[in-house]
Amino acid sequence: EAINSVRRAVRELYEAGYAGPGASRGVPVEVEVHVGKGSYVVGEETAMINAIMGRRPEPMPRPPYPTERGLFGMPTVVNNVETLANVPWIIEHGGDKYAEMGYNKSRGTKVLSLNSLFERPGLYEVEFGVPLKEVVYDMGGGLKGGRRLKGVIVGGPLASFIRPEELDVRLGVEELREIGASLGHGNVIAFSDDTSLLELLHEIVHFASFESCGKCFPCRLGTARADEILEAALGRGYLTPEEADELKSIATVMRSASLCGHGQGTGDAILSFLAKGADEMVRG
Repeated sequence: EAINSVRRAVRELYEAGYAGPGASRGVPVEVEVHVGKGSYVVGEETAMINAIMGRRPEPMPRPPYPTERGLFGMPTVVNNVETLANVPWIIEHGGDKYAEMGYNKSRGTKVLSLNSLFERPGLYEVEFGVPLKEVVYDMGGGLKGGRRLKGVIVGGPLASFIRPEELDVRLGVEELREIGASLGHGNVIAFSDDTSLLELLHEIVHFASFESCGKCFPCRLGTARADEILEAALGRGYLTPEEADELKSIATVMRSASLCGHGQGTGDAILSFLAKGADEMVRG
């Protein structure tokens, strides 16, 4: 349905004369909808460029950056849908007006996606600077059934763990970074107090290992080994101090040496869970 909606929008663009070889009201540019094959890593811009060109969908080293050499060797600008959706408003009202919204260095608005555990899940467009607590309780209505919140993950599955006592943080790139978190693509994943942090971290790392493209060894080997450690820990219900230390070592290398955000984000997630959830996950 999503693919059909995008293709329908392209047809409307052509019919209105804003694009296509016979454009009468715009630039005669061709618009093509390229459907991905579902790989998580293809969300990384250089992996997506490779996929469009029919190559193995894996990230490329930078430099050169896509704006220097991208699709078919030509300078390429990669934008996500949210960025493009802001353009009409900015054209109509001006960049200065858009920059009036936001907080600190994060200007404008951000679309957040609240997961199904919220009382009111869905998409919300918020101004940068809103406290995360307001997003969780005023917009999302807290958790369904009055369950107690154990934490949230902001930005997607490969992101850091945020505790309830940290929810006063404002939504902004720098502000989230100060508590070891990141904005990512705006997912707000809540989990209740009956969630096992060890099981949750294993689920994250198992997903990361499965989706790793395998190009760089810190991610390829790191996610696989971390998955093995967490699998063994689940069997006994906890991590040993030695396993926790090995996970920290693996995650530190992944965060600093992985080729793209997949390995880097997984490293951040592991370090965050160990720093904030060691009392629950580590024994001995």
